[in-house]
Amino acid sequence: MDEAHLIIDSNPPAARLLGYDPDELIGMPVSAVLPLAPDFGARHAPPPEAARHMTGRDKANRQLPLLVRFASWTDTAGRSRAMVIMRDDTADREIDLIRQNDLIQSDNAIRGANIGVFEFDLAKQSVSVSDIWRRMLEVDPDEGVDLQIEWRNRVHPDDLGAALEPIRLCGEGHAERASCEYRLQSRDRSRWRWMRTDIAIAHRDKSGQATVLVGAQTDITDRKEMEELLRISGEQFRAAFEYGPIGNAIVGLDGHFLKVNPALCTLLGYSEAELLSTDFQHLTHPDDLNADLHQLERLAKGEITCYSLEKRYFRENGEIILGSLSVRMVLNSEGKPDH
Repeated sequence: MDEAHLIIDSNPPAARLLGYDPDELIGMPVSAVLPLAPDFGARHAPPPEAARHMTGRDKANRQLPLLVRFASWTDTAGRSRAMVIMRDDTADREIDLIRQNDLIQSDNAIRGANIGVFEFDLAKQSVSVSDIWRRMLEVDPDEGVDLQIEWRNRVHPDDLGAALEPIRLCGEGHAERASCEYRLQSRDRSRWRWMRTDIAIAHRDKSGQATVLVGAQTDITDRKEMEELLRISGEQFRAAFEYGPIGNAIVGLDGHFLKVNPALCTLLGYSEAELLSTDFQHLTHPDDLNADLHQLERLAKGEITCYSLEKRYFRENGEIILGSLSVRMVLNSEGKPDH
């Protein structure tokens, strides 16, 4: 088209797309088939690869979904020229609608689980998200924010690389599915929450290259907080076990020492390695052993939860000492005695 936005040339495919003969389009204003503003040329000079979704009109005045690219230049005579490249976008829009409906259905199916679903189009670099995903980011359904920018701005800077890694792995064909965990800041910037995202390849092109990824986002803050509490509790237990002034030991069901602390080594006069190579039966005075084993049997059967008694021990140098023993059973995940 020329600087007045009149069509000066058209190829047959473009004419067929719009329902015209090529000659019919010559001299027509481009606004007859595309909704361009009168000052379009002055306001826009997009590169050829910048595609836009537009709704044109064919010869019968029917709406026509189009994917449009523009290129502009100045010819040798100094005149402004522009080229419009169009293709029918109906199929892509129907696919987008189907995908959006799929997201809505997925959203309804997993609403109770509070899982946010999204799809990422690798070619378009565009994302479609469910209402739950928006709610996780505290973005209303009718807010016109760029969701990708909003998400990137709120992922913890130290976690952004890890958060993007599943998209790279699946997009480049290194993995069929991948996951990550990262911190996401609340919209008011007052707190951080932990998210887990699982991503998988949803669609491929004819060459097998991934074109669409599907993902599920879950808030795992409660789990992370529990893990931190367990970590702190474990550290406190280890500190009390290792550095406490009282002799402590973890003993297997057969009586062998699994772990001992320095205080117990000092009390009995053995090195850690020596104690870990023996069992409590060999260190207990024979006259006191049966009472200990009887209580241990009751503990293993669940008749009691713990027991205490006084018994005599043999030190490494043969000396006999009197000790006060307290024992509690630790159960495994199935509720059975572990140690």
